[in-house]
Amino acid sequence: MTLLDTHPLPARDRPTRRPSEPPIEVRAVGGRIVIRPRVALDHDGLDALTDAVRAAITAGATTVVDLERHPDATPADGELAHCDGVVALPTVVGTWLLDVRTRRVCRSAPGGMRFLPPAAWTLVRSVTITNRSISVATATGEHIAAARRPDELPRLVA
Repeated sequence: MTLLDTHPLPARDRPTRRPSEPPIEVRAVGGRIVIRPRVALDHDGLDALTDAVRAAITAGATTVVDLERHPDATPADGELAHCDGVVALPTVVGTWLLDVRTRRVCRSAPGGMRFLPPAAWTLVRSVTITNRSISVATATGEHIAAARRPDELPRLVA
């Protein structure tokens, strides 16, 4: 008997891909690198997404993380977010947090990143990252942007 037998993962955190299927799709579209989750991402899938974003930024490419067509993303209105498996996006005004699973971004993490109230999060359709900036297209059609810290790359929050 394993730990997962006695304490199974919640349904939304279970990996849903076949072992041979890549968790993300990476394509060049109109001079941009577009990264799109193909399935609900487990920790390894989030790590692959983060590595792909880091590689594209390091190569100087404009990078778009497209969450709008994420097949298993479930916006979590009214839910406290536990920040495991969240991608940290360093900006000059602080660190933005991108929760790929629930298609949300938090533009600041006051007092720490372990638990954030629902009001701290904004639903997003996509995130665009260049050498100089990070911008978010929100679910309501607004765009939010900040200058990116050139000395830091996105990283997975453990």
